[in-house]
Amino acid sequence: MQAFCAPSVAAKAADPNQADRVRMYFSLLQASFGQALLRAVESIMIKGDAVTQWVQDQRTQGRIGGRAEGKAESVLAILSARGFSPSAEQRSAIAA
Repeated sequence: MQAFCAPSVAAKAADPNQADRVRMYFSLLQASFGQALLRAVESIMIKGDAVTQWVQDQRTQGRIGGRAEGKAESVLAILSARGFSPSAEQRSAIAA
């Protein structure tokens, strides 16, 4: 038996050939979770998908962190090219 995977079911929901299967999964979930499932689905429909927002936030933070890390490496490379040798403490301060 295949395990339930919400993203997989959501992807299949877009496929009209899988509509019956999606209805079956939703019915099983509704039987298990009742009104809590309906409220969660309504919330996602109104507010958007919280997981998608979290993923977008993580990507943004990763980009910002990556840019900061790249800039710190550039500063250290420039200092090195100009003959400066920052100490380990100074390097960690630049990287922070």
